[in-house]
Amino acid sequence: MRNKLQVFILLISMAWIASSCLDDNEYEYEYPNDTAITAFSLGTVDRYVHTLSSKGEDSVYTEDVDGSEYNFYIDQVKKTIYNPDSLPKGCDATRILATISSKNSGVIGIKDTKSDSIAAYSSSDSIDFSVPREIRAYNVIGTAYSAYTVTVNVHKEDPDSFGWHTLAQNNAELAALAQAKAVNVNERIYLFGIDATNNLHIYATNITDGVEWEEVTPDVSLSPNACQNAISFDGYIYTLTNGMTGTNLMRSADAKTWETVKEATELTCLAGASSRYLYALTPTGISVSKDEGLTWEAEQIDTDPAFLPSAEISLAYTENLVNKETEHLLLMGRPDASAGQESSTVWTKVQEYAEGSETQPWSYVVYDQADQFKAPYGRQFLATAYRDGFEALHCDSDSLLVSMDKGITWRKDSVGLPTGFNGARNFAFVKDEQNYLWIINIDGVGSAWKGRHNSEGWIKDRLRELIAIHYILYIRCRHA
Repeated sequence: MRNKLQVFILLISMAWIASSCLDDNEYEYEYPNDTAITAFSLGTVDRYVHTLSSKGEDSVYTEDVDGSEYNFYIDQVKKTIYNPDSLPKGCDATRILATISSKNSGVIGIKDTKSDSIAAYSSSDSIDFSVPREIRAYNVIGTAYSAYTVTVNVHKEDPDSFGWHTLAQNNAELAALAQAKAVNVNERIYLFGIDATNNLHIYATNITDGVEWEEVTPDVSLSPNACQNAISFDGYIYTLTNGMTGTNLMRSADAKTWETVKEATELTCLAGASSRYLYALTPTGISVSKDEGLTWEAEQIDTDPAFLPSAEISLAYTENLVNKETEHLLLMGRPDASAGQESSTVWTKVQEYAEGSETQPWSYVVYDQADQFKAPYGRQFLATAYRDGFEALHCDSDSLLVSMDKGITWRKDSVGLPTGFNGARNFAFVKDEQNYLWIINIDGVGSAWKGRHNSEGWIKDRLRELIAIHYILYIRCRHA
């Protein structure tokens, strides 16, 4: 850092030069009085990474992080500068090169961390950003300045670290269920279950809880098949129930108060939903509803509907990273025994929403008998969208299974299963709004766990930050 007087010497020099030019040339120059920081970015940042050697000994190595890839937002109202997307854990913020630009070529000064001293900024001098720093932009004649607080955010967690949180344990009501399905609606987990005498039960907990579960009593009579048909879509639980006149499509926001959407005798099972449409199985294939269940139309499929799933059905979707009007759908479940399959049945579809897009059919994934990465066969293979791919839980696996190719191949994830799960044969698997994966083990146990990769929590925080930024920009544009 330079001496604190350098800023002011520089300013005085500029003013002297300006006045000298006026005397020599007899011209009047007007210098701008306003000042602001207009751009801020970082250079290369050192990152210290801890690892284990082949002997199990802890070691540290250094890698370079390109700080310019982390955008900084300048709030000209609050006079704050910060990076919404934090630098990776282990980055050394005590000495970072920064590139700072000011309006009208104003002089930039940096306040000391322990005193009121101001040092001149230089792009070749490293700055300690381990704490928020005050940076000033002076106008060219030194009569005014704007002070900004710069905060360089650095993650304190590893993005890939995953930990299971133990929730309910030995819950007798959950343990009494013979089969169950979980859905996430309005920041609550609803567990639909069937007991040994074929009675339907619904239990609920907040996504921030999971230890305490309350039984929900619906205001209508729901048949046992409402359990396997329960899905979530657009803030509602949808399900099918057998009534006096036939099968009805019902929906509820809280599992207590239900409304009939329509009589739906043409549907055999609700499969799930994309971000915009509902999907169901029929005796002849797959149908889609584009108006919240009121009307249904047949979807194209590329092979015999006998290969469609008949039980333990999952439907999930991931967004296309390039085109926001495109999603990748995955439909899977246990096939009918007559299909003679040695794996779970998997179907995929590219769903395009843009006007004029061609309708794509559902494609059946054909596995070679020797394929070691095929979807495993057996009870309970349930999937959900996660980390730009699909994450699944299978009753015979000792870890989660992951697919990063739209559900075609399945490999063991590095994430092991929670202690006490022990390959349960009856369980529910669901993801909540905070990107936590929930495992609810009924199977005579009545236990629940939830966990997520740390980065999945960051993503939600980042989205909130971006929403706030866009809202501020929108308000400013309206008042401009």
